[in-house]
Amino acid sequence: MKSRNFQISVAFVTVATFQSASAQTYHFSEVPAGLSIFGSPTVYSVTDKGEYLVVYSTITGPNSAFIFDGHKLTPVPAVAGDAFFALNTPGYLTGYNANNSFIQDKTGKKTLVTTAGGVPLGALNLNNLNVVVGQGNDDKGVQYGFAWKNGVVTQSYYYPSAQQTTFNGNNDLGDVVGSSSVVSTQQNLAFVLTKAGKLSLISVPNFSTTYAGMINNQGLVVGDAYNNGSLAQIGFYMTKKGKITTVDFGDYAPVAMPGPKGPLMQQKFNSGNNFWGVNNWVGSADHT
Repeated sequence: MKSRNFQISVAFVTVATFQSASAQTYHFSEVPAGLSIFGSPTVYSVTDKGEYLVVYSTITGPNSAFIFDGHKLTPVPAVAGDAFFALNTPGYLTGYNANNSFIQDKTGKKTLVTTAGGVPLGALNLNNLNVVVGQGNDDKGVQYGFAWKNGVVTQSYYYPSAQQTTFNGNNDLGDVVGSSSVVSTQQNLAFVLTKAGKLSLISVPNFSTTYAGMINNQGLVVGDAYNNGSLAQIGFYMTKKGKITTVDFGDYAPVAMPGPKGPLMQQKFNSGNNFWGVNNWVGSADHT
């Protein structure tokens, strides 16, 4: 049984490096020291090159998003009003400005994400092939999950009996993770939909609501879970075989984190246990 390493982007300027073998180990790193805590920075994405998209969620435009390569911060090219959500390994990003979602290349060139008829779509994430996923609204006001590439909607999906469906993340194989809700019952669901059309629900035990944020090429899903009416959240990852492991930031983070000035009190099940993204495993991965 060989070990495998992967990285998960975690809310509150941190990244977790996980090594999975006969026992689980976790290492949290602050990304990076020097960011102002007051802008509410969050690590939204981690690429296969170990680059992280760090976003200030309370501001937009220039200097609201950065790419951190492990050594230095590089500002994402932006104009006033830009907000960014995801980064892939080739360096493309998804973002939003003035009611329009876009995909942006390294130089800052934007392409709007719309239907063939020009109707704006809500772009949330993208894989390494520049397939964008997110949420759209049909002419009846029903929200659906979509996949889009090069100006074409390649997939539209309505979760059965749900009034809202969103694709939150996708891997390079065409598998997606998403969320759905039935407004009448206030039931929120998380799911995996494979390229082959297999649908599987995700439910973290002892929590009423599960959110799935991203899936990598090995089928590993990351996200968070919480109980309705509570701010308490816990991060999780789920293997392709459905084994769920929960991780609480307060159990593993150094006392000086979150920072960068620290030290701050460690809190169990705090509101920052969000897993936003995951990269592909480095090295072998022959077991789950």
